[in-house]
Amino acid sequence: MSPVRRHELSEVDRYIDATPHIDRLARDTRVLCRAVRGAIETDASVPNELPDAIRELAAAVAELPELLSKTGGDKGESVSRALGAAASARQALSEPGELPVIQIVGQVRSAAVDVLRALGADRAEADAHVRAVGG
Repeated sequence: MSPVRRHELSEVDRYIDATPHIDRLARDTRVLCRAVRGAIETDASVPNELPDAIRELAAAVAELPELLSKTGGDKGESVSRALGAAASARQALSEPGELPVIQIVGQVRSAAVDVLRALGADRAEADAHVRAVGG
């Protein structure tokens, strides 16, 4: 980078650090979409918590670009949304579920971990937070 823009290197570093987690998040989302399609095609009994969990996850993901573009942004709301999505998804498994439902729950929880990782949490910390909100 030019010396005039050298002060922007920390912003570039945030994107570099977040890139692999955003890539995993995109993959999680594709698998989630396939699981939702499978649930629809098999007429699976989808608990009410799952659509809410997916909406909450989508809100957390939608906040990522803004949070990554500024230094010291308040990540709390996005973290809360991601963990809320994981908790809601887990609640959907309070009774034995059909395979597509189990897949949806797993992908929402996996994506929540990747949101936390993209925001700077390490793997152990992100996994521990998601486990803490529901197994």
